[in-house]
Amino acid sequence: MVLLWLLACAPCPTFEEMTVEDPDGGVSDDVLTEIGDTISDFATWTGREGVCVPGIEALDEVPDDEPGSDTVGWYQGDRSPILVQADSSSVHETVVHELCHAVDYHEDLRPSWPAGAFPPDSVEESLSYPTETVRAHEAFARACAKGPRDLAVAAALDDACGMVTGIDAGDAWLQEVVYSDFPTTQFDPTPFTVSIDARPIEVDPLYVLSADGQRLYGGHITGATGFDGEVLLLADVYDPDVDNMQPEVLRFDPLSGDFIAGIKLPTHSAYANGVVLATSDDAPVVLITNEGADGLASEAFRIDPRAGTSTNLGLAGLPEYYATAAAVMDGRLYVADGLTGGLRAWDLDTGVATDIPNDAEISSLQPTTDGLQVGRSDGVYLLTAAGEWTELAGEQDFVSGFVTIPDVGELWLSDTEDHTPVLLDPIAGEWRLPNNPCDTPTITFGGSVGAPGDLHPLMMFMVDGEPMVLGSSADDGHPVLYALHVGAT
Repeated sequence: MVLLWLLACAPCPTFEEMTVEDPDGGVSDDVLTEIGDTISDFATWTGREGVCVPGIEALDEVPDDEPGSDTVGWYQGDRSPILVQADSSSVHETVVHELCHAVDYHEDLRPSWPAGAFPPDSVEESLSYPTETVRAHEAFARACAKGPRDLAVAAALDDACGMVTGIDAGDAWLQEVVYSDFPTTQFDPTPFTVSIDARPIEVDPLYVLSADGQRLYGGHITGATGFDGEVLLLADVYDPDVDNMQPEVLRFDPLSGDFIAGIKLPTHSAYANGVVLATSDDAPVVLITNEGADGLASEAFRIDPRAGTSTNLGLAGLPEYYATAAAVMDGRLYVADGLTGGLRAWDLDTGVATDIPNDAEISSLQPTTDGLQVGRSDGVYLLTAAGEWTELAGEQDFVSGFVTIPDVGELWLSDTEDHTPVLLDPIAGEWRLPNNPCDTPTITFGGSVGAPGDLHPLMMFMVDGEPMVLGSSADDGHPVLYALHVGAT
């Protein structure tokens, strides 16, 4: 009893005093460093001395009472270490999520939440979240885990639209109360014009039809890019020769809405889980990841859309389980390995691979005129041809993708419910909001289109100088091509 009293009266540990432990002894130094860096980031963003947590333990597996729940983090309360799974898909986000729980519970923030900001019904009831109170705190942590960068733009959109209730008010509140010391994102007051033209895509090629023409079942579109005035779609297409779905690249005319032809891929994968990557030499590359099916590694193909042919590049060392991002730039294929966290580049002419030093998890790869822009768990960086990393303070990851519009800027989709387009001047680091942010049509994902979040979180590309996004219909989930008409002023 005396010991408990002494512990209760002892000063709470600060962020500087927090330790990062490896009880199982098998966690890499890179992961431990990333956890330490995340603690420092959270301290800087929030301006707090600490949240009464003594440290973080990186484990092979986080214990959980609910079988099959795949718990990757556990905040255990004041003066107890946070537990995180060392090989989770995003250690950085997990640590931020659990530190959000810590600041919430330690400072008893719930009485000051905006009304309805973190609805408990947004979290599914389970053994891990059995009560409405627990689910509300989990909803808070999930919103908080977005981090201050995404929240800054969300708050600006809220202000522009006069939103003062619901989850949007929660975003603004988090920015003001939790992330109060994060540098204010710069905004250029000059708005730009944007209109969105939604063009439904006929989906019959994705379906197996019965004798009377009824759709029996269908596949998904997981990759897309622009090519010579067309859109190339990587999709599951029914192949009558094998009586099953097979990965195929479909050529689609965005003006007429017609499919032109299909390009079969000689792959051992039965699913179109991958991306189509534009190249400078009009020979796009398709990366198929097999997610460990029967131990099969990923495969890369060169395709000739006009000839309707594809060639397996036979690249050795592609991820054996899954990739989190991929891009082609200057004749090299860059792939981020989701299992190891490594970044590797292959010369597409010679097939020679080069490992690129990297100490953080990668969520997006985007070619630019200055180098490869890399969305990492610790920020957004520019990787030059010389292999040098430069942090881009004005950048944000959002839905992990953007396109560059000449003489206008970088067009991103914000991580808000409507995915409102925003512009970034990468030189000045300033964001611009559209002149009609509250009336911009909603861009949705899901259904027949792979939702943002995995290998290529956002299928956004240019077709004849016009930005396009592949999404889906909110009504039936069928694929929709969103053409974004952007004006500088």
